[in-house]
Amino acid sequence: MLAALSKLYRIAGLRLEAVSSLYETAPVGITTERDFINAACIARTAVPPRELLVLCKGIEREFGRDINAGHAERPLDIDIIVYGDAVIDTGDLSIPHPRLRDRLFVLVPLGEIRPRLKVPPSGIPVGDLLSGCGRDAWVRKVSARGNTLNFLKIKKL
Repeated sequence: MLAALSKLYRIAGLRLEAVSSLYETAPVGITTERDFINAACIARTAVPPRELLVLCKGIEREFGRDINAGHAERPLDIDIIVYGDAVIDTGDLSIPHPRLRDRLFVLVPLGEIRPRLKVPPSGIPVGDLLSGCGRDAWVRKVSARGNTLNFLKIKKL
């Protein structure tokens, strides 16, 4: 996870502002025996959404993701959850993420670092979405947030 964050950290025109703790979660939407580790980060960027998607997919491939495997188990999955006030819905890019409101594994880490972040187009804050999210899944913190951003600045992963 830190190695993937390090790759994001090095994208020109992108500045990481906050990184959540790591959370263990049950898989959603795929069948696997293994649980997942999830985190969220907040970044400021001048990189356009489509180009950011391409960069994120490139990082996924570096970590062994098979782009033809669909929603099968994968070593890394990077999603763009929100991008400012943008609302985008194309074949391969939907912002805000269409299933954001139903996913504790997204809302819990995002709520940790930015509970007042307003999700377009409704403007409902992440913290409010979290309090209204169903509890069919579980999320468990497995690491404290610490100072991940300073670690990334001094450590070459």
